Amino acid sequence: DKDYTAFVGCTDQESGEILGTWFMENVEEGSKVCIIEGPMGQSGQVGRYAGFEAVGMLDYFEVLSVQTANWKRDEAMALAEDWLTTYGDDLKAIICENDDMALGALSACKAAGRDDIIIGGVDGLDEAVEAVKAGEMAVSVLQDAAGQGAGGVEVAVSIVKGEDYKADTRIPFRPITAENVDAYLEGGVDAIAN
Repeated sequence: DKDYTAFVGCTDQESGEILGTWFMENVEEGSKVCIIEGPMGQSGQVGRYAGFEAVGMLDYFEVLSVQTANWKRDEAMALAEDWLTTYGDDLKAIICENDDMALGALSACKAAGRDDIIIGGVDGLDEAVEAVKAGEMAVSVLQDAAGQGAGGVEVAVSIVKGEDYKADTRIPFRPITAENVDAYLEGGVDAIAN
C-alpha cells in the first residue's frame, strides 16, 4: 500500500542480513544450527528470513530445524529444550528472529548447563543487551525504536509546516556484540553508529 504521505522505519531484511552475516563471520562453516522464527507470514518473519537467504546463511550452515515461536519467550524456550535433547552436543547455535525468543533459548541452555551454544537475536531489548554484556548472548541486532520515533516526528513536523521532507526514511539496524556493548550502554546508538 503506497497510500501514505511518508514512511519512517526499518527494513526487516536488513536485520536478517546483519544477524546472518555475524553468525557466518563468527561460527564455523557447516556448523549445525537451529532457527527460531516469528509468526509465519508476519513482515518481521518474512523479512528477516529473506535476509538470512540473501547473505547465504542457510547454505553456510547445516540447518537442523526452523520453527516458529511466535515472538514468544516461553515457546522459544520449549523449542530449545526439545532441540537440546534431540541434537545434543551437535547443536552449535540458535539463531532467533527476535530477542525475546533468544532469551527463551538462553533460559533453556542455562537450565541444561549448555554455555557453549551461540545465541543471537534482533531488537536490542535491555535484557538481551545485558546478556550480551554478560557473555551469555553473542549478538543482538538493535532496532532503533528511539530513532524511528524521533525520525517520524521530524518528518511529521516538516509536513505540517509545508517544508521539504523525505517520503521514505529508513533507520538502520546496528549489531550489539561483546566488542561494542559497553560503548552502547554508555553512549546509546550514536556510540555504535558506523
